[in-house]
Amino acid sequence: MNVSFLLQSEILQALGIAILHSLWQTCVIWLIYKVLTNGIRSLTSSTKNMLGTAAIFVSFSIFIYTFVSSLYTGEGAAANESFVVQSAGAINDTWLVSILGASLSKLAAFLPYLSAGYIFLLVFLMIKLVVSFRHVYLLTHHHLLSPPHFLDNFTKTAASQMKISRKIAIWLSEKIDVPATIGFFKPVILIPVASLNNLNVSQLEAIILHELAHIKRNDFVINILISVAETILFFNPFIALLSKAVKEERENCCDDNVINYRYDPQTYANALLSIARSFKASPQLALAAVSGKKQLFQRIRRITGNPLASQQLNYGQKLLALIAVTTIICSISWIVPGKHPVHAGSPVVSPPVIATGDETKSGEGSIIERMKELT
Repeated sequence: MNVSFLLQSEILQALGIAILHSLWQTCVIWLIYKVLTNGIRSLTSSTKNMLGTAAIFVSFSIFIYTFVSSLYTGEGAAANESFVVQSAGAINDTWLVSILGASLSKLAAFLPYLSAGYIFLLVFLMIKLVVSFRHVYLLTHHHLLSPPHFLDNFTKTAASQMKISRKIAIWLSEKIDVPATIGFFKPVILIPVASLNNLNVSQLEAIILHELAHIKRNDFVINILISVAETILFFNPFIALLSKAVKEERENCCDDNVINYRYDPQTYANALLSIARSFKASPQLALAAVSGKKQLFQRIRRITGNPLASQQLNYGQKLLALIAVTTIICSISWIVPGKHPVHAGSPVVSPPVIATGDETKSGEGSIIERMKELT
């Protein structure tokens, strides 16, 4: 490898700057998201989901802008000198400037190697993403069985009531463990063959309503875009946190759709638990009804009305927020170069039927006990 080429490459220098800036930039965006979602209690899951999705796309846009800006304004060419002089100049103590300057010189010289490693890993992850997309495509074209007529009729009727104009196909599949939705223009709902034996008719209808909500919200194409952004920014832990929050709120939105259609929360929760028993892994990029047992526990708490489901920041999140604030302060004084990049600034349904009294408490207790058996 030509080392002098790496050190003199403006593209790699600019990319390294964009990678470093992305950490504190996305950290700020993540903190704003947490303040809004935890501070405004009236926010719905749909609003939280939209805020999280917007935060990811804004973070991705700022990363691209920082890279292009650093490349075409000449910052990439003078990255080493600017990186060290501007950062160390913010400190008045002479000895600290000397130590900091030496450290930053080494870090700035490492930027091209950081960028080269990033590109190598990005190519690998992009190939993996394409393979995953091909896998979910094949799931909708092979090893399919016709569903019972009552499921097909219910899907068409419910889709019409939800004002979904696209033609929706529903199939049974032996290749998946959990119900899932795949596709945008011609969406397909896949139901595991085992679910016909493990779920009753009401539970199957509730699961189909959950998947139809994904289709109505265009979650599949949004999930593809988020996956692309998450892959490109794979190095950024705050993108992973935002993506996790978006997926959680997305499932909450679809759960709300089921409950709003007057399906009993206990029955629906039991259906999710039955699916979780056979859960091994959900296809990447597909919108599965159950994506993880830990997340499912929180969903069931929320569905059954347990107040613990709406806990705000826990101890770990508070500690992470403190670390994030510290990272921002250090990044602004150490990492910011001479020029700062410009930052980019359901149908009406009947009210839900909710069980009350001792029946709710006993039903929830049995659900929680079953959940503990899974974990």
